[in-house]
Amino acid sequence: MMRRVLVAVVLGVGSAGIAAGADALLEHKLTTVALQFGAKGPTRDVQQLARAFDGPRGDGRSGARGVVIQGGQLWSRLGTRWRFGWMRGGSAWGVQIIHPLKDGQVVIHVKKSGIGVSTPRAWTEVGYGRGDAKALTRTDAYDKLFPLEDDRLYWIDSALRPDGSYQLSIGDEVVATGTLGAAHPISFAIAPGQRFPLASGWGELKFEGKEFPEQWEAGCAGILLEPLDNGRNQAVGLSFAPDLARLKTDPNTDF
Repeated sequence: MMRRVLVAVVLGVGSAGIAAGADALLEHKLTTVALQFGAKGPTRDVQQLARAFDGPRGDGRSGARGVVIQGGQLWSRLGTRWRFGWMRGGSAWGVQIIHPLKDGQVVIHVKKSGIGVSTPRAWTEVGYGRGDAKALTRTDAYDKLFPLEDDRLYWIDSALRPDGSYQLSIGDEVVATGTLGAAHPISFAIAPGQRFPLASGWGELKFEGKEFPEQWEAGCAGILLEPLDNGRNQAVGLSFAPDLARLKTDPNTDF
């Protein structure tokens, strides 16, 4: 099944995404961040400026996997866009799409049953929860698509402009829009013994990864595939616009 998914990426199935029109962000070339990565799954061809990381265990689930990047010189003027193919099934929860907005970040939560938004100062405030389901306006296409089917490849296209205007498309359909306000730099630190929504009840909980920044700076963006016990939670053809830079935790960064 995964082999067919990768063929779909190469052939550009669902590649229309959000119609560009005269929008500079949507017309900007997308940069491939990772060819493939998944919760409890393999990670392939991660872009050299990106950093893969592991997320903490959830309630009865493990194997959360993510990627973090630093937006380049254009994000504050054009906004940011994530596009990828996503497939989940079994006990897998969902995916968190993280966009920078002004000095902080906005988290878009996509679950099998629906979508939500959060703007936490600390990731532990929201954990693997659903966010605010009323923060975005749903379209008729939303009602047709949700709940999402297990083991089906969906093309996710998520675009946030500098003024906070947001649009989420699945396949060729716009499913939600809205204007997002205040955002805060997110801390991904988890103190010993600290719990969060849908946290595992045992063992040490933390984010881990080479050069993973526990405190995200302005311009940081990412994708987090939430944990699972069985089934799949995988992303393919992960791409980002408008441009990337080195993370400040990268030893090669020139301050």
